[in-house]
Amino acid sequence: MAADEPIPIRRLAELLRTGSMTIAQSLVDQYRQLLRQTNSVYFLDVCQDRLKLYTRPDFLPWISRYLKTTLDPRLTPSMYEILAIIAHRQPIIRAEIENIRGSQSGDLLRQLLEKGLIRIVGRQESLGRPVEYGLAKKGLEFFGFNRIEELLAAFNSSTPTTP
Repeated sequence: MAADEPIPIRRLAELLRTGSMTIAQSLVDQYRQLLRQTNSVYFLDVCQDRLKLYTRPDFLPWISRYLKTTLDPRLTPSMYEILAIIAHRQPIIRAEIENIRGSQSGDLLRQLLEKGLIRIVGRQESLGRPVEYGLAKKGLEFFGFNRIEELLAAFNSSTPTTP
């Protein structure tokens, strides 16, 4: 619960000093079942053998009121579009994104940077040395991946081939 990012099950096995991934996985399964059976305010999400404890979405209105902020991280369709372009073509500069989309993207890129979904990965060696963007770790998790290699493998396996 105190971790900022998902914890690998193997790390949990180390922390529990079990030395066994099977035992750790069994404990995770038991805990998930307990949370469901008791209608707990929490649920345990397991994605790519990584664990993250979340508050159930039905408690969002009360938590939002308590924090006096909206916790719903929804993105606009334009933001989803830019995220998908960056995920597929990274590293990519703003001019390339705008060329693909056919509209200005500077403000949306700034917002995605502020949300921590994308990051600046470098500068292109062309005139003006434009900034290159790529997905941040939070952006990878947004798509359900832990490493960029997993994302690229997913793109490669889903890309249609022409005869």
